[in-house]
Amino acid sequence: MLCSFLLPSWLLANDPPLPKKAAYQFNLDLRQVENDQLVIELFPPKMKVDKQKGLRYLLPKIVPGTYSIYDFGRFVTDFQAFDKKGRAFEIEHTETNVWVIKRSGKAKRVHRITYRVEDTWDTEITDRFVFEPGGTNFEKDENFVLNQHGLFGYFEGKESLPYYLNVVKPKHFYGSTSLQNISENKMEDLFYASSYHDFVDAPIMYCEPDTLTLHLGETEVLISTFSHSGKIKAKFIAEQIHPLLEAQRAYLGGKLPVDRYAFIIYLSDAGYYSGAYGALEHARSSFYCFLEMSEATIAQSIKDIAAHEFFHIVTPLNIHSEEIHHFDFSEPKMSQHLWLYEGVVEYMASHVQLSQGMMDLPDYLAVISKKIKQAKLYQEDLAFTEMSKHCLHQHQSQYGNVYEKGALIGLCLDLKLRSVSQGKKGLVDLITELSKTFGKDKPFKDEELFDQIEAATNAEVRQFLDTYVAGTEALPLRTLLAEVGLDYAAESEVMDFTLGGLQHCIDLDLEQMKFVIKTVKPLNAFGQSIGLKEGDFLLAWNDHPLTVRNADRLISDFMSTVETGSELVLKVLRTEEDGTRSTVELPTKMFKVPVKKNHQIELQPTLTEQQQGLRDAWMGK
Repeated sequence: MLCSFLLPSWLLANDPPLPKKAAYQFNLDLRQVENDQLVIELFPPKMKVDKQKGLRYLLPKIVPGTYSIYDFGRFVTDFQAFDKKGRAFEIEHTETNVWVIKRSGKAKRVHRITYRVEDTWDTEITDRFVFEPGGTNFEKDENFVLNQHGLFGYFEGKESLPYYLNVVKPKHFYGSTSLQNISENKMEDLFYASSYHDFVDAPIMYCEPDTLTLHLGETEVLISTFSHSGKIKAKFIAEQIHPLLEAQRAYLGGKLPVDRYAFIIYLSDAGYYSGAYGALEHARSSFYCFLEMSEATIAQSIKDIAAHEFFHIVTPLNIHSEEIHHFDFSEPKMSQHLWLYEGVVEYMASHVQLSQGMMDLPDYLAVISKKIKQAKLYQEDLAFTEMSKHCLHQHQSQYGNVYEKGALIGLCLDLKLRSVSQGKKGLVDLITELSKTFGKDKPFKDEELFDQIEAATNAEVRQFLDTYVAGTEALPLRTLLAEVGLDYAAESEVMDFTLGGLQHCIDLDLEQMKFVIKTVKPLNAFGQSIGLKEGDFLLAWNDHPLTVRNADRLISDFMSTVETGSELVLKVLRTEEDGTRSTVELPTKMFKVPVKKNHQIELQPTLTEQQQGLRDAWMGK
């Protein structure tokens, strides 16, 4: 029962007045948290309960962008329904996410529903743990993360009705969201959404405000952060992503397809129960769960992930199939085109940094090389359309490849488009054209997308899609990269600086908490030149004491500036044959050795005029 709720004025009467159209009217009091649970109160649209079938109230089995079955009904208890006179209906919990309201006595029309919801972040329900950006968090007087799909449901067949949500909040709290707030004061917010799909597509985070607003042309962007320690502020986040967002706006032709957007960011200094961190995209916002690291450490992660999520304003917001447009929250049907929704977005997130001068070409090629290596960890003879269509079940283990091979599909398609158009058009031009053909309210038929792309390009591009996206042939990386003057080698041997194989020779002595040389067999020519012996304890690296805490930093700092002839002095504690111990200095000079590398991309020393022209077009010069 919600007798302690502070209701908005239009809900104070016995029979709350409905808006002009029938609508869902939810109430939520953030001041009332018990056992990590909140109470949900719903005044539903006027509906009589069918004698035989009853009324089916549902919470989602899955939500867009997650590609995992979560069954949010698991977190609901104490579901009750009443008529206007307080008479209770019979409730049958027939499935995990379904409650059937049945007639009981004289009760015929449902007037009010209440139930309790547990948050997902620290729940004891640990099977199929909900990845935090798609879950809920209830920290009384501290923070509330409200992903609406984890709290609010819908009546079967009534998903298109409007939603009103009244939130009673602590007076020092602010609700950050892209959801339309039609009435706001110190104690209450009243949010509106035109349908369930729009309602659950806009998470809300409540806490003491740390916010900042950016203006990108005609688009207003909210940055909102919550940090227990206060180390990372909204101002710092804004400084990292503002240049990136401006670059993305230029990349998309100078105008963004949304008038408002929200970056909502939760930072934890203790980590997350799922063991991961990341984000979930929405049409006008994205919600982030980051680890609270130093500003220098977190900066690039923020840029990379924010770039990816922000590009979802293009796809799937403005380019999507009927499966996404008419998303079935209970029995979802997956689209074939995750290569477009996730892969192309992942490609654009790094390519924008190259084309807008935020990343140089060698660094960008390192990103691509890493994705090629990561893609090799997945099934190579599986068509990407097949994987996408069945990613919830038989191909669930292959889903992660959307960020690896999916991005490589984006790269190859971009290069293919540049090639067939003599550099005049690329992937972003195709995406822009498809956005105009379709749009937020006009989905495409899943099986017709390749036809639409062929109509916008030519038969050669269609053949590429049939062969490498719907087919199982390996992407033609070597051929397409060569067209822009880049050499790709699956295996190669280069001369490079190394640690001499030292990383394969050491162990940690737990008693002394020092690194010890357990073997010298893996050492290469440079490693052998140092003069290490089995049993040596590593004491210092170039006069700096070497410890478990500082080893990574000392070595990475040294290797980042090394040149031929750079001096390296290792100090070791060595036990001689007679049992005596002595400190020994081992000086050596750095030199390059042959190194086998996989999936390397190198710049060709000379380019033809055609190669230079295509490279310039691809890089946005």
